[in-house]
Amino acid sequence: MRPRLHLICLLFLFAFMHIVWAQNEPIHHRQQFTIRAFQLNHEDVHEGKRFIKATFDCSFKFPIKDLSHSRYKFYAVIKEAASGKVVYKNPKNYVAALATESFSQPGKAFAEGLILRVPHNELTLPPGKNSLIFELHALSGEFENPKDFGSIYQKPFSIEKEQGKRSLDFAEQSFSFDHLLLQADAKSGTKGFNVRFNLKAAHPHDAFLAPDRPAEAGTFLVGLIITDSSGQVVFQTNEGERWFERWAKIQPIENPKFDRQIIEEIELFVPYERLRLEPGNHQVNIQVVAYNFDRSHRYKAGEQSLIVFKPKMYPYSAQEVNFSRLSVDEKQKKQGLHGLVVSAQGSFRYGYEVIKGAGSNPALAYYCLYATLETEDGQLLYEPRNTPDYYFNQATSYHYLITKPSESMLHFSGDWLIPYKDIDLPQGKQEAWLVLHLTDLQGKVHKKVIHRQKISFEQPARYRVQTQQSRLILRPYSAWSNERHNIPAYPQYIRKKAPNVFVQAVIGKDIFGQSVVYPEASEVPAQSFVTYAAEGDALQWQIWHADPSGQHMLLTVYEWTAQNNHKEIVLNQGVAESGSLKIESKPAIEVMARNLTLSPTFYQEVQGYEVSVVLRTRNFDESQVLLFVDYEDSTFTGKKNIPYIHLIKGKAKIQHEGYELEAGTGEWKFFLPLYAVEEGKHIRVALKDKEANFMHAMLRVPLPATLPSTHLMRVDFVDSRKQKIEGTEHTVLRFHYEMPDLVLADWGTSLRLYFRLLNEDKEINDMITQTQPVSEAGEFRPKLTKGYFEIYIPTAKLCELKPAAWSVEWKSNLRHEAPKMLKIENETLCMERLAQY
Repeated sequence: MRPRLHLICLLFLFAFMHIVWAQNEPIHHRQQFTIRAFQLNHEDVHEGKRFIKATFDCSFKFPIKDLSHSRYKFYAVIKEAASGKVVYKNPKNYVAALATESFSQPGKAFAEGLILRVPHNELTLPPGKNSLIFELHALSGEFENPKDFGSIYQKPFSIEKEQGKRSLDFAEQSFSFDHLLLQADAKSGTKGFNVRFNLKAAHPHDAFLAPDRPAEAGTFLVGLIITDSSGQVVFQTNEGERWFERWAKIQPIENPKFDRQIIEEIELFVPYERLRLEPGNHQVNIQVVAYNFDRSHRYKAGEQSLIVFKPKMYPYSAQEVNFSRLSVDEKQKKQGLHGLVVSAQGSFRYGYEVIKGAGSNPALAYYCLYATLETEDGQLLYEPRNTPDYYFNQATSYHYLITKPSESMLHFSGDWLIPYKDIDLPQGKQEAWLVLHLTDLQGKVHKKVIHRQKISFEQPARYRVQTQQSRLILRPYSAWSNERHNIPAYPQYIRKKAPNVFVQAVIGKDIFGQSVVYPEASEVPAQSFVTYAAEGDALQWQIWHADPSGQHMLLTVYEWTAQNNHKEIVLNQGVAESGSLKIESKPAIEVMARNLTLSPTFYQEVQGYEVSVVLRTRNFDESQVLLFVDYEDSTFTGKKNIPYIHLIKGKAKIQHEGYELEAGTGEWKFFLPLYAVEEGKHIRVALKDKEANFMHAMLRVPLPATLPSTHLMRVDFVDSRKQKIEGTEHTVLRFHYEMPDLVLADWGTSLRLYFRLLNEDKEINDMITQTQPVSEAGEFRPKLTKGYFEIYIPTAKLCELKPAAWSVEWKSNLRHEAPKMLKIENETLCMERLAQY
């Protein structure tokens, strides 16, 4: 009796534990599936391959509104009917579905028209007829540790595996084609034509799959060779980077569409830009060729003579814009920012399809209109802070009008914003030159001025806004996870623990500050971000959930508008439990006068350029701004530092990034040695806000296209002497070098002097046995501004040189430094030797 009582108690305990476990298990792990309208086609042909195709509908017990994970995956397991042996299982080959609630039947969820394909060649089956069972399995949709529900549906079927010849030699294969047609087309922005034809094969792909061959042995590559009337190859298919340039890979099988003949329908693309023909009509010969998988055999399927037309292709810079309307409206607001709105209508001359390189470089398919503001003498007052593709990818392209002209739609219409906050002008009535530019999506390939006009507008007050966030305490998940109304976009996938968060500061749609991601954070450290804003601009402080997939969720938002005041916002909404945000706004620095000149000069015996800048500012704060000098190329990303700049007038402290000015009004002069500059560049002098990364007074001046040569390293031949080294007589050539002190001070250990001994333009440095100071491979590193350098050469070898005259070439690694050639007369050196005897 007692054992029976123990058994009953154990059963009750097990049932109780099961109920508790079921309640703790997530509801999406307790999902139930009902498969309907299941159909199986074991002879499906898709994209030239044979599949087992399953189509079905699925109904779910729990709809999406009750689930934290509503995505499920269905995959196939195929077994032998008799033995249960698994002949196919691949959970990575799945069809996904959502438990979407039906509108007509609330509370019920359906997924309809699901298709799952299993490749024939992945089944491990013996030849002959095979009786099999198709099992449908389900997985939950988590990225980590998904639940496998096991088999949810079974369907018996049979399939016959042919006993084919599996060891044919590749020489027995052959191809032919018919119905070759040409059709003009454009793929991925590249204009060209398709070559379509039916390719016939003598044997199917599995006839070549011998056990000693790799799995891809049945794959064949199909391509084109096009020649002109003279037999010259004008196009040939290759393994290009773009998908439409590559060979067509086929695995020939019996095609039911062609009465089970081994026929593949092939389409190959020929880009006009790679067709080496002049524009116009041409008689060409199109040859279809094929290779086996390892290129050991080539097959000629046939050829056909046709006439093709190649249109004229144009370089990106040849694009032209005609404006039908152009206007500038002030005091406008766009996406939270105030500024000038430039509205334009017009048309392009060419579509992207006929622009060279638009296919290989998608950035060249787009044309981006934008504006800069300049002074009368060309000094920059405003330019967009980022390249077009940055705004394009961020979906905030209000700084540009980005368009992709096509031959069917050359007209464009739109507007873009010049924010007041980015215009480097004082408050009040202002005049400036509006300059319209045309560039590509990356702002690198081309930058073209297409329009200039003078405008006047009222510049509002601008502020330097500093946001100081205190230590921020986040509410526990349990305290806010159910308050979805407090969170703009509630992330259903956040687990019951602290989320991964980051904070960012935004003005308009531009992010001006962003923290790192704090994983499973219960608090966020204090931090500060700075930006510039015009009166009334919209600013936000945001808290985000960082998802590993990149689909971040906005959790909490605080908003305010820019004003000349200080305020404090209490952070206690949404996921924030306690903290504060101090906002300090004060008038931004204003540049009242600016002037930049560039003139050639000498400084401490070194040739170069003097850069003089005169500034007069208002609201200057020496702790905020740095003055710096650098290059500005004709691209957005081509700015880089200039080495060896010397401040020769003006009070400033040298910092890592530039010069910290002691006053906002005055004249500063800099010396740029010739060895520090590059021809054709633009010198830019600007004030930069250290914290906000904002540019003031972006002054620029071009360097000459051709710069003169310098002769800073002076080397002369002094004398020679005879000296025995280890019993061998050597001739010692003594040279004197000298340079300005500034050169060695700038270059230090990076300075190099190179020497080459030349006889009839042939280098003979291998005759040198040693040098003093010691050097290697014709390279001398001077440590003093002047001194001597000696070269040791065996006298016997030296006197054997024919002709007797030879030379030593000296040059340095200084940019623009001219080499120096010193001639040496052997007759004098060798006569001295005879005189000693």
